[in-house]
Amino acid sequence: MLEKNPLIKISIKPTWNVINDIRESIKKTLKEYSNEIQSYSEITASELLENAIKYGISTDNAPEVDFEFKVESDIIKIAVSNGIDMNDANFKTFLKFMDNIKNSPDRQELYLKRLAEIMENPHSPQSQLGLYRIMYETNFELDYEISIDILTIVAILKVNS
Repeated sequence: MLEKNPLIKISIKPTWNVINDIRESIKKTLKEYSNEIQSYSEITASELLENAIKYGISTDNAPEVDFEFKVESDIIKIAVSNGIDMNDANFKTFLKFMDNIKNSPDRQELYLKRLAEIMENPHSPQSQLGLYRIMYETNFELDYEISIDILTIVAILKVNS
């Protein structure tokens, strides 16, 4: 039987403002680059961080989400790492989406197909549209690495020096 007037109270650090701070840092770091490259980098960082916050878990090896943004002579690299449960159905769905993205010869067709799937099933708990958006809209190449219970998604954009 339910206790009279049950209450659940939890304090949680706000995380979404961190994404805005990172976007601003990226814009400042890339001030010498075109607005297009700045925008692509901001979109990619935001989408990857949002996915890590929404779908990642805290594990012994990855208690928090890690973010890395690196500019080298001819590439921009964004890497986001978070804990995972490799037996989780959402993780298996993620792997399927990433394999589709990595192996697709036609990015536009893949993106439009994913939009149609979402429209057909709008209550799906996991759209992964952000990954498709990165792949289609930003020219970043996506890949991932798995180490024990840590997933790292790596996005790389080749730029002119």
